[in-house]
Amino acid sequence: MSTLRPHQRKSRLKAALLGSLVAVLMLPGGPARAAGAGTPDQRALRPGVPGTALAWGNNFEGQLGDGTTVEQSNSPTPVCGAAPCIDPLHGVIAVSGGDEYSVALRSDGTVLTWGDNTHGQLGDGTTTNSTTPRRVCAVGQTAPCSAFLDDIVAVSAGFAHTTALRANGTVVAWGLNDHGQLGNPITTDSSVPVPVCVTNDCGFLLNDVVSIAAGANHTLALHTNGEVDTWGDDRHSQLGRPTSTGRVFRVCASDPFDFCRPLQNVASVAAGGDHSVVVHRGGSVLAWGENDLGQLGDGTTTEQLVPVPVCDTGATAPCGSFLSGITAVAAGDKHTVAVAAGGSVRAWGGIGRLGDGTGNGSTTPVAVCAEGSTAPCAGFLAGITAIAAGGSHTVALAADGTVLTWGDNSLGELGNGTGDYIGGKSPVHVCAVGQTAPCDRQLTCAVAVGAGYSHTLAVVRP
Repeated sequence: MSTLRPHQRKSRLKAALLGSLVAVLMLPGGPARAAGAGTPDQRALRPGVPGTALAWGNNFEGQLGDGTTVEQSNSPTPVCGAAPCIDPLHGVIAVSGGDEYSVALRSDGTVLTWGDNTHGQLGDGTTTNSTTPRRVCAVGQTAPCSAFLDDIVAVSAGFAHTTALRANGTVVAWGLNDHGQLGNPITTDSSVPVPVCVTNDCGFLLNDVVSIAAGANHTLALHTNGEVDTWGDDRHSQLGRPTSTGRVFRVCASDPFDFCRPLQNVASVAAGGDHSVVVHRGGSVLAWGENDLGQLGDGTTTEQLVPVPVCDTGATAPCGSFLSGITAVAAGDKHTVAVAAGGSVRAWGGIGRLGDGTGNGSTTPVAVCAEGSTAPCAGFLAGITAIAAGGSHTVALAADGTVLTWGDNSLGELGNGTGDYIGGKSPVHVCAVGQTAPCDRQLTCAVAVGAGYSHTLAVVRP
């Protein structure tokens, strides 16, 4: 049982993350893809099977949504439908986690949030924390709100700001705004959604967006033409070009001080603590931003202003071959994970986050081991259809509906019934609701996953 209190945890974080951290899903007859991506027509179709929301891990600020602030839960617990906590939250198709709060998208296009609300990241018009879900207000509302968001197709949570993609291809954001995270001319936090703009007077809104990903304090938006916009914090070059706080700019594929040739042919995006990652339509992976623990996967620890290719599995710098066949990526605070065709997983970055059985870090991709393996792995993880990266842990959804996790477990974020690091070097199965170690039942029937900095989320069918 951890004795860390919230202020102690925050003091050890440079930038927290992120559940948003893009999850991927396997569509029938097709490859894994970024949630919310597609053509304009597909954008209006909210992918996902409605189910019940579950959460586990750190609960200091009520981010598990179970009506309590009990320090942590080492196995899944149902998120409340409302206060008082009688029935679980149903009708959920996607979940995302921030530092100490959570976001859920329902099949009717409404958005619910719970947990820490210091900066208005719950979007309910207040800055009051909540241990149970609240509806996010509509744009322009003030508390008590009488109208609410109802046309959302994707959500993504950062450290303390939240972004949501509307069915018309525009984006709204709310919460912390000290580095321009909201992409809006305002310079203060907002406790209700505001539109993301492309001009200082907000005369033109960001549009034609098919996918979003929120990092700790920055956001990526993927357009239908395969180009990418970024906004927010740029202290570690995570925006992909020199820019000013609050402005929305296109990511460059070449040196922006020479000539900014826009990055093109992008299929999916992910945002980490202070780094960004994209998958090309051909299956290669590019990354840029902070790289102190090798989270860019280029074989170095050098910060990169513009996208660089991620090395192939096991390569060393200077790399002569590069990662390919990737269908989607997710980014944590200091690590990155990628799903390849067939559902195998690669990971790179900080110590203890990679699931390769060693507990080490790596500046190039390594294969994630099968459940319970130790290095050298006897087998490797396969059949993964969705993945999300938290601060120092990863959660993966398997084709059979079970959920696996690896990495840090000091606050129960692995959901395997324990609250320590045991088992974190390689994947472990998440226990069924209410189980304690050694669990005799695994979580099943899961259809979506998400990860906050030190808590984890899932959606299960009834």
